[in-house]
Amino acid sequence: KVELLKTNEITPGKKIRPHIYRHELLQAFSFHLFAKRPVEPIVDIKSFRRSLARRIALAALQIRLNVGGRSDDPAFTFVEFNQLDSAREGCAVCSLDMQAEPTRWKDAIGKSLSEIRKLGLFGITAGEMERYASSLMTDAEQLAAQGDRISHGDQLSHLMETVAN
Repeated sequence: KVELLKTNEITPGKKIRPHIYRHELLQAFSFHLFAKRPVEPIVDIKSFRRSLARRIALAALQIRLNVGGRSDDPAFTFVEFNQLDSAREGCAVCSLDMQAEPTRWKDAIGKSLSEIRKLGLFGITAGEMERYASSLMTDAEQLAAQGDRISHGDQLSHLMETVAN
């Protein structure tokens, strides 16, 4: 069972203001949670490893959430957890987006928070680490193989887009 976070303030003196919309024509529950964190620069091998580990952990979390959404009786109809460095916002933006049947909203929030908490407490399995690390390496190898066939402008655009995400 997941214990829900209970707080009224983001920081001392700054109240949380949730926005809840109800209308008879709305046919689904939709939940969007955003958090902003400082961008962590990649300046040495330790910070590079941390960045790769974060990408692998987020890929594992996304797959776990999607697998949970494919069961016979899923708690949610759509769920996605993302983190990206936003140049426009000047920070790292974490987001949880979810949709569910209106009657299952508590189950949907509980299931997604449970998966996030399990990842934080227990990490990823060796199989997940191997699978996602291999996927990152395959992507890097494909980009390296295309290096002489892609214009410098396209490479720069792709690099900027990758860094921003």
